[in-house]
This record gives sequence, structure tokens and C-alpha cells, in this order.
Amino acid sequence: MSEITETINYREHEIQVCYDMNPESPRKWDNLGILAFFHKKYNCGDKVDFKSKDFNGWDEMEHHIRTKLNGVVILPVCMYDHSGQTIYIGTQHDRWDGGRVGFIYATRNDVLKEYGAKKITAEMKEKAKKLLEGEIDVMDDYIRGDVYGYKVLDAHGEELDACWGYYGDDGKKQAIVEAQNIIDHTISKKINYHLQVLKSWILNKVSINHRKPLSI
Repeated sequence: MSEITETINYREHEIQVCYDMNPESPRKWDNLGILAFFHKKYNCGDKVDFKSKDFNGWDEMEHHIRTKLNGVVILPVCMYDHSGQTIYIGTQHDRWDGGRVGFIYATRNDVLKEYGAKKITAEMKEKAKKLLEGEIDVMDDYIRGDVYGYKVLDAHGEELDACWGYYGDDGKKQAIVEAQNIIDHTISKKINYHLQVLKSWILNKVSINHRKPLSI
């Protein structure tokens, strides 16, 4: 059973915002970046053909990604692990509970393909950097369990609709808006149905009266 995080009453309906208990890893999506993630306890990254033990430090690994794998945008990734886990772009880390876990990078060919270009530009690299930062933000939502869904219940408590897979606070807001749209559509559909029934009844009533013979 999903844990409800928020209940919203909207137009005589109830929206239940819940944690998504079985979210899909964002690394299964069509990402621009490749997440090279190395941790003794967690495996959150993509499949790569190298290991951390192949290098004498992170600088050597970054050099390999840049020169051998044609990485044109390479960002360091850290993880903090204390009463929960979180990952982020950067090099700062806690001495005891966090540290560097790898890189997220985009290759030259993937960036060119992403933007339909033949030459890498500074603007293109900056756009790719923003995309990679976004991928880490979404992956962090997944790792922290910050993924949501919604259920829409009518006035009788019957479930009308449900949807899952909304990542982070922005995703949660989007889930609420979409649930409200479902309710609006449901109410509009009922109103239109009743109007059509009423219209049909009126037309039928007029037709019957029109066919009645005149009294003499």
C-alpha cells in the first residue's frame, strides 16, 4: 500500500499524493550523459568498460574519459551517505560520510547527435552541462525516494484515476495539477452528458406535442 504524503480536497473529489514505492531508475531512460559510478555498497550508475581500480586517482580517470572516450563534458559526482543517501555535482565532501563516487560525462558523438550539429561549440557544451546536472538531480530524487504518484477519488471514495513516476518537488506539483485536470475533465464530461440527456428529453417532448392532434 502506498504511503500518502498529502491529501487535497478539490471540487468534491479527493487527491491523494503518495510515494511511488516502485519507481523506475532514471538511468534506464534515454539520457545524454553516462554515469560512471563507483561505490562499495551502491550501484547507481551506467555500465562502463573501466573500473576505479584501473586508475591512480580521479584525475587519471578523468583524463581517460577525455582522451580515450572523447568526453567533451565531464562533471565530478559525489555522494553523501548518512541516514540516507544523496548524490550531487561537485568535489566537496564530508570526511566521514561522503566523497567522490565518479563522473557523469557526455561524449563528442552524443553531444553532436543531441543537437544535430557537426561541430562542438561553447554554447552546446554549456547546454549539455545543464542536461547532465539535471540528470544527476533526477537520479538524486530517485536515490532519496523523492518520487510520487497520485490517486483521484470521487465523493464516494471510489478511485477514478491514478498515475505514478513524478520525480522531485516539481514532479509532485505536476502530479497535483494533472490530478486536478482529471477531476475537471470528469466533471465537465458529466455536465455535458446531463445536458445532452436534457436536450434529448426536451426535443422528444416537443416532438410528441407537435404530433398530438388538435382538439375540436
